[in-house]
Parts: sequence; C-alpha cells; structure tokens
Amino acid sequence: MSSSSSVFLRTLRSALASTALACALVGPIAFQTTSASAQFGGRADLDTALNPDFYSRDIQLFVESLGLEDWQRPILEAMLDDYKVSFDAGVAQVRDRMTEMKDKVSGSDPKELMKQILAPLETWSEQKRVLREEFLENVRSQLSDQQKERWPKFERAMRREKVLSRGELQGEMIDLIQVVRKQEFAPTVLQGLEAGLEEYEVRLDEVLVERQRKIESEQPKVKDAMAANNHQAGVSAMESIMASRVIVRDTQDQFRDALKELISKVVGGTEAATFEMDALRAGYPKVYGIDPIVPLFDAARQTEGITDEQKKALDELEAKYHPEIFDVNARVRDAFRTDEPREPRRRMELIAARASGSVTARTARGEAENIAAARKMREEVYDRYRTAIMEILT
Repeated sequence: MSSSSSVFLRTLRSALASTALACALVGPIAFQTTSASAQFGGRADLDTALNPDFYSRDIQLFVESLGLEDWQRPILEAMLDDYKVSFDAGVAQVRDRMTEMKDKVSGSDPKELMKQILAPLETWSEQKRVLREEFLENVRSQLSDQQKERWPKFERAMRREKVLSRGELQGEMIDLIQVVRKQEFAPTVLQGLEAGLEEYEVRLDEVLVERQRKIESEQPKVKDAMAANNHQAGVSAMESIMASRVIVRDTQDQFRDALKELISKVVGGTEAATFEMDALRAGYPKVYGIDPIVPLFDAARQTEGITDEQKKALDELEAKYHPEIFDVNARVRDAFRTDEPREPRRRMELIAARASGSVTARTARGEAENIAAARKMREEVYDRYRTAIMEILT
C-alpha cells in the first residue's frame, strides 16, 4: 500500500474513532470537503447533506415571492416547524449510524472504506430530498390559483437564495436583482427594467440548474478519486464542475453589461455607472475591494494650511487616477477570469512538482502567477499615486 493510501486510511479511521458524536458525523465530511479542495483544487459540495433546505429566515422569501396573505403566514411557519422536526430526527439517525460504524468499518481498501462511511449519508440524502419535496407540496396545497401561477418565479428566487452562493469563482455568486434593488429606483424606472431583469432571472436559473446537475453527477467521481488517490480522475471531475461554474460567471458578466446599458437608456448614464461599480464590487470582491488611494485624496485636502494651488493639483491628480485604476482593476479582473478556472489543474501540477522535489513548487505562492502579477502591477500604481500625493503636499 502506498504511503498516501495509508494516510488516507488512518484519517478515515481516526475520524470514525472520535468520541464525540458531532466529530463522528462531521469529521469524515469535513475531511472529504477539505481534501477535495486541497487535492483537486475546487469544491464538489460534499458537505451539504447535513444542512436543511429551509430555515426560518426563508419565510419572508415565501411571502414575497408567492404573495402570501397574512393568514397564510402562520400556516407556513407551522409547516416549517414540522419540517425542521423531521429533518433534525433524520440527522440524529445518521449520527447514530455513523457512531455505530466506528466499530464495524473494516478492510484496507480506501474505496471500500469510503463506501462504508458514506452509506448512511447517501441513504439520508434521498430521505432529505423526500422531506424537501413533501414540504414544498404542502406549501403548494395552501396556495390560491393566482399564487400557484407565481410558483416558477418563487422557485427561481429560492434557487438564487440557496445555491447561488455555492460558487467559487469571482463573478459567479452575485445576484444582480439585489444590486438593482439597492439602487432604490423609482417604480417607473423599475417598470422600464422589468423585461431585462426577467430575462436575467430566467437565464441565470437555467445555468444554476445545470451547474447543480453537473456537481451532483460528478460527486461520485470525486469520492472515488479521493479513495483511490487518483489525482488525474479527481482533477477531471473538478474541471467538469468548473466548466459549469464558468458558464454561470460568464452569464453574470454578460447581464451586468446588458443591465448597465438598459439602465442608461431608462434613467441615465450616472445611475448606470453606479450600478456597474456596485455590481463589480459585489461580484469581484478580491478585485474591487477598498481602494486605499481615494481616502488619501480626501485626507490630503483636509491638511492644515493647504493652499488653493495644492488643492487644484490634487483634483487634477485624482481626475487622472480614477480612469487609470479602473483600467488596472479590469486587468486584475481578467487575470482572475483566466486563471481561476485553471485552479484544479494547477493544484495537481503543484502537488506533482512537490512530490518530485521541484524547486519551483517549493517557492510557488498560493495564487496563480498571472493573478499575482496583476496584483503587483496594481500595487505599483498605488505606490506611484501615494508618492505623487505626498509630493503635492510637500
């Protein structure tokens, strides 16, 4: 048996031998999720079986999306309570079964051990799906015909709420509908945007459904690859999932631009630019985080004894800064768009290089080379403007 397989077996047995019930249940799952990310460079959503599909905070989403009446809300809350009782009972049974398994798991084949460990969870996943469908059917039974007509729109809203955040690419997880809502446009403006938002909502739902289907179909391959310590097979499965993530991200980018153009036509360019920047900050937080230079301009203008000539120089410098940093950030964003989808392959190559004692692997940083280079270029721009501001003040 290889040393990596031995480590794998020891990890699984250690997780099952945990004395705490929570560790007996969560340990293997946490190990799978972490290992998939570490070995194959991505997430396969192996840790969702223990999470309920509905929470109390979802009540408002039901109410708003379906247009529920005041008298219907207490009924919905009671049904959600019943769902939670059933869900908690199911998780407790899984916990008990996995605790019992720590004395029953046997054999040295990692793949077989994985099957034994995951058997209770796989059974529970089907039970969880049935609970979900029963709850939704109970909700439907309480709706009027008019409310039932809104069911597809509710399902799309629920999908955005539940699965949109399970992304891992910059630009993949944003909800542009929420970005538009935060602009607090007048009702007449929202009416002009309605068709564009509806098109976005439907298309985003299509690619989210496909992404989830791809994740679910590739999960068994990821598990088998982990058990067999087959990096190539694991990376191939992760790359298949990654391709579906790229489609979601590209859809988000396309509709960000389309909605910006629509907002410009309906209400004006200033509001469109505001929407674009808010969408970029929300969608690409690693790119459009806090700008360290803009506050320096504001602070410089407040410097005691500053002259009008210096203020004018600061204004002229800032006027140059904004378009330049916008272009620089676009290049950083492009680096993320290009390199992030390659992460599963890059991780595998780094692992192989480390195993061979490669100097490159030992000195490689956490980020991909192009992303690191783009960040460095941006820092150089920041430094240049910091220096320019200080030169004006002195």
